[in-house]
Order: sequence, then structure tokens, then C-alpha cells
Amino acid sequence: MRLLFISANTITNPHPGYPLALSYLNAALKNRFPQIEIDYYDVNLDQDIELKSVLNDKKPDYVAISLRNVDNVNIY
Repeated sequence: MRLLFISANTITNPHPGYPLALSYLNAALKNRFPQIEIDYYDVNLDQDIELKSVLNDKKPDYVAISLRNVDNVNIY
């Protein structure tokens, strides 16, 4: 089985957020199901690569999309 994890966060101010939930999920799945192939597409890191080409190239069976929360810890 092939999975594609997409980090859809585009916010970089004050700094880009690391897709921590996808990392946790990756570790848990690899530990339990070592035969699963997992690929990543990070919108902030892979700006020069179109998602369509990643989907065509990797041909995942399932796609998981991680969204950043809207709280930026800024009281203003």
C-alpha cells in the first residue's frame, strides 16, 4: 500500500510549521505496518513541484492532508 502525506500549511510567519502530526503518524504506521510505503509532499518545501505531478508519479492508494491550526499564538 502506498500513502501520500500532504502538509498543506502555507504559513511561514513567524516561521514555517513542521508537520509534526504527519511525522507521528508516519512513525506509528511504519512501526505497525513496515510494508507500507509513505511519501511526503510539503507545500512550503516543495513549491517548485506541482501536486498533480506528485500524484501521477507516486500513484498513492490513499492521501492524508494535514492542515495547520488557525491559532498563531499572537494576541493581537
